[in-house]
Amino acid sequence: GICQLGAIRRPLEVEVDRGLAGMADLGKRVVRIESGDGTGSGVVVSPDGFVVTAAHVVAGTSKVKVVFPDESRVEAEVLRVHGQADLALLRVPGVGLPCLKLAPSRQGPAADLYVVGSPGGKALTGSVTKGIVSGYRDREGWVILQTDASMNAGKSGGPVVNAAGEVAAIVSFKLAAVGVEGVGFAVAAEEVGRALDVEIADTTDATISALVGQSASSFVAPGPVITNPPAKPGQPPGGNVCSNVELSTDPFDGSRTLH
Repeated sequence: GICQLGAIRRPLEVEVDRGLAGMADLGKRVVRIESGDGTGSGVVVSPDGFVVTAAHVVAGTSKVKVVFPDESRVEAEVLRVHGQADLALLRVPGVGLPCLKLAPSRQGPAADLYVVGSPGGKALTGSVTKGIVSGYRDREGWVILQTDASMNAGKSGGPVVNAAGEVAAIVSFKLAAVGVEGVGFAVAAEEVGRALDVEIADTTDATISALVGQSASSFVAPGPVITNPPAKPGQPPGGNVCSNVELSTDPFDGSRTLH
């Protein structure tokens, strides 16, 4: 796929307008994710099929179903998961997919935001709610964006999009209690690279087409590419590794203990 670029770094030769034509255009880049009995959302972040979602949407599985706005379904492979940051990286087949760029910087307080996803599943696919940046918080060393935009079950893993059409954050959780309204949280876009060990670089469709030997017209739009995809899909880098493990028998009750 066109993401297999090794460590290539090249500046943009042509500035491109990354603005969206409208909400309908935005919806083409947001997908529904079906995992077991649960439903969540995700966003395509590169034209060669990489999708970012929340870790809790795909927890405990290596394969999920990704449903596009036209209800076409594909099987996606869960490549990387970071539970603490609540982020996951998936891969779906295809090239030239409509995608969204991760925001290169934070939006200031009260900046407009749009949350896109599928609250409740299929019936409300592509729902858009609007809010503002309420602030940025620290959660166990990870930056999360706070917003008053409506978030409901099924929108987890979907994008929080800024006015420039960039992904500002990935929906994670909200506060739900008597007397609490409009307090939702999403993992800031700046944490995606660190949590999932990916490097996302800008490119143009002309640059991509030169790399894969196809005409530029075959690509829907310019977009980011992932320059260091997993060498072994399904094997997240580092984390959750045990070393120097031994199993012994407790002399008092005969039970086996893992050290």
